[in-house]
Amino acid sequence: MDKIEIFKNFLLNNLNLLEFDGAGGENYRSPDFDLNPHDYLKFAKLELDSLTSTNSVNNKLHILNCVFHLKRAVDCQLDVFLYQLKLYDIVKDSNLGFERKLDFIKDIGIIESSSLARLNRLRNKMEHHYKYPDILEIQVYYDLVNAVVSLIESNIVTFLSTVQLNLHTNECRLDLEYNFSGNPNIILDLRYLGTSAPPTSITVDFVTERKEFTYYLKVALLLGKSFFLNLQLDKNKLL
Repeated sequence: MDKIEIFKNFLLNNLNLLEFDGAGGENYRSPDFDLNPHDYLKFAKLELDSLTSTNSVNNKLHILNCVFHLKRAVDCQLDVFLYQLKLYDIVKDSNLGFERKLDFIKDIGIIESSSLARLNRLRNKMEHHYKYPDILEIQVYYDLVNAVVSLIESNIVTFLSTVQLNLHTNECRLDLEYNFSGNPNIILDLRYLGTSAPPTSITVDFVTERKEFTYYLKVALLLGKSFFLNLQLDKNKLL
């Protein structure tokens, strides 16, 4: 059985029995960027506030500038998130583009597929098909990007507060830890109480086990939000 199936089956069988023991946090690492996502959102808002109902050259320039700043806001927030996970340099060296970064955020459960599809539909129309957007589309695009930036940011805060999770049932103990040293990896330890069953220890590495790492990170985020924010965890999201 592969590493994903081992973890998935354990969770599906024990999720309702798991109780929270504690969590360990990690200090916030600020990337050395001259501009941050909120700077780009401010620039976009200035362009948005300058729009009029006319079809003037200046109006078109405000719209194009707004599109540029909104794209940069998302891109910057993605890079900030990757930096927090110590994945930024690895992703940069791998030349993973904007689309792949967005897919990663979707695959770890931060952005719903429907929201990502809507974001890409608006962005592709404006950036890749040479379609001139109207003011309403720009306003929708701004609101959507603002929401995406805030969502990723909130997940950073929750994740850094719960990079190490300790959970238990009456029969076992689960420890899940995000390891920042070297090539980042996630370590899962399962210890069974009162039985002769050997402990299970699994490590998944971002560089060599991208699929497994992505699943384990998704679960870490879900468990962190579930127990740290006292939210109900939907089993369907583990599948």
